[in-house]
Amino acid sequence: MRIIHIVGTLNPGGIERIVVDLAIAQKQIGHQPCVCCVLRREGLFLNILQRYEIPVFDACSKGLPWRIGKALAHVLEQFKPDVVHSHVNFSLFWQVIGVKRVRSVPFIVTQHSLMSVSSLGRLRARLLYRLAQKHIALHTAVSRYAACYAAWLYGIPLNAIRVIYNGVHVSHYKFNPERRAELRHKWGIPPDGFLWGSVGRFDPTKGHDLLLDAFAQAVQRVPSLWLALVGKGDLEAILKAKSIDLGCNDRILWLGQREDISDVLSAFDGYVQPSRQESLSLAILEALANGLPVVATKVGGIPEIASYAGSVVNLVPPEDPEALATALQAIEQWQKLNVPRNSLLPEVFSFQTMLESYQRCYQEVCNQ
Repeated sequence: MRIIHIVGTLNPGGIERIVVDLAIAQKQIGHQPCVCCVLRREGLFLNILQRYEIPVFDACSKGLPWRIGKALAHVLEQFKPDVVHSHVNFSLFWQVIGVKRVRSVPFIVTQHSLMSVSSLGRLRARLLYRLAQKHIALHTAVSRYAACYAAWLYGIPLNAIRVIYNGVHVSHYKFNPERRAELRHKWGIPPDGFLWGSVGRFDPTKGHDLLLDAFAQAVQRVPSLWLALVGKGDLEAILKAKSIDLGCNDRILWLGQREDISDVLSAFDGYVQPSRQESLSLAILEALANGLPVVATKVGGIPEIASYAGSVVNLVPPEDPEALATALQAIEQWQKLNVPRNSLLPEVFSFQTMLESYQRCYQEVCNQ
């Protein structure tokens, strides 16, 4: 089967990671996948796809959304896919136009992100979706919460949207005791130190400002606490200045963008996700696969992870640094939770489960 995956770019991110992993796995089982960028053909994941000889096409709009239709039609003429799978919802109408300009190919869209839209923006989204809807073979979402959001945004029945949870390779995030010891020694973490970690771009929706407020309170009460932040973003300088003002910067590791996420997770003792909004949170799934207990805000699709993972995911209210600080202090309950440290990831969030679910979708729409 020939499959086109549509993304914005191939810069590091949750959506991009899912697309890259799907394309690689699909090629390994005998399909012919490719990836098409509709914002910019750029990003660190380009090299990974090239290593696996997976084509990456350019259908960028150059600031004019209607150009996506023409560019995508040209890609379809070259690649001749059996199914088109879009992972981005902006310019959805023009993506459909591009697909239908060339040939009748089943078009699947997955709701990954939760966009903030005005009343006028929602009205426009509904109008364009109605024009495109008859050409969309299947609408999926990465969580029930994301499905509810799509139903609200586009004005479509909730039962018309199929939930397929994002999944991760447990083997890719396996706990590594040797790398744990090496990294903790390099970072200066004492033997009795409890290292909380968080991975994600420095963006207002990720709630790092709340985490700093909470950590500053928690470390005063439990001096053995440390915090590691992995990522980059526009707020980095502001957050660093805030940590200095709070007097806790000497207990915080600013690790930047990392490619050795499995090793970094192995060095942590617990994982914290202070988000203001999440459609699901791939980072939490990766942490669970590494065997880490999780403290996270009760927002978006995160409670769905907790409903499967149970007590290893401790949910706290959003926008509540006091509650988050209390959760960060309660380290005794985690220290003997998972020794030896094995995966805590529920099977429903495994990569294989996700891969097989999408495979059934492709076969279904191609047989219609």
